[in-house]
Amino acid sequence: MKRAEENKLIIEFMGHKIDQHEFVTLPEFGGRFNTSTVRYDKDWHWLMSVVSKINEKMCTEHYMRAHGGYDFLESTKFESHLLGARLKDTYEAIVEFITWYNENKSELYTSDAMSQKFD
Repeated sequence: MKRAEENKLIIEFMGHKIDQHEFVTLPEFGGRFNTSTVRYDKDWHWLMSVVSKINEKMCTEHYMRAHGGYDFLESTKFESHLLGARLKDTYEAIVEFITWYNENKSELYTSDAMSQKFD
């Protein structure tokens, strides 16, 4: 996956809509950005906002173990990327997590109420 596609994946995971001109409004970062100029792959502040969103969705180790996500975290060493790793490594772990999450989210939630709580 190319960097532009990865950034789009993150933008959508964060709940933002990309318009037909490849622009997205990101109020938390002060405006509208072309998808090629977002800074998730270059700025810790941007990247940590994604980590916070992941924490909201997959909030506890117990929840992760109960729904199979913990195996993903262990297999990709996601947690170690968040503890002192380089920005590039963390970015790549996040992209890998979001890809996994998008492929498995229908299985992670066992009821409509749970799905609505996290989406």
